[in-house]
Amino acid sequence: MKPPASVIGIVLAGCICLNCGKSSQEGFAIYFTAGDISAHDVQKADLRELPLDPSPFLSEKDIISYDPEDYAMELTEEAYQRFKELRPPVSGMPFVVCVDGQPIYPGAFWTTLSSNSYSGVVIMDMQLFRDDKKINTIYFDAAYPSDEFSSGNDLRNDERIIKSLKNSGKLKSESE
Repeated sequence: MKPPASVIGIVLAGCICLNCGKSSQEGFAIYFTAGDISAHDVQKADLRELPLDPSPFLSEKDIISYDPEDYAMELTEEAYQRFKELRPPVSGMPFVVCVDGQPIYPGAFWTTLSSNSYSGVVIMDMQLFRDDKKINTIYFDAAYPSDEFSSGNDLRNDERIIKSLKNSGKLKSESE
């Protein structure tokens, strides 16, 4: 006896939801980690097993452009305001960068008030400290307090990220 079509539909919907609400075609996205994991521990975690929030903090719809030369991402006004409202602790607020629902690398939102070093990618409010004064822009730094603290595994311009942003028209061209 075949199950009714409505049961099959519910089962399929459940399978889709198991992927944390992430679409396989969502493109670039930044997710907060779900549960209690530190910024330092997220660097050691198996990202494929790490639970993430169901919805991204930032997605391609929030991005105006990404410049791979200086790792600068210009955001929409609304997305930049969400970023400005973050209050990461001095130990960081962990995130995972994903493309089409697949984790690429971990990092942490960081504060300039921190005396803690961090060897992974950090995003922090650097508008006051940058000479270029790009509006509504966040920067993906290799580490904190400087790139010299980096673990050396720099995936900020991973080919999957670049391809996704290029396909969505968000990648700054070299001629701009």
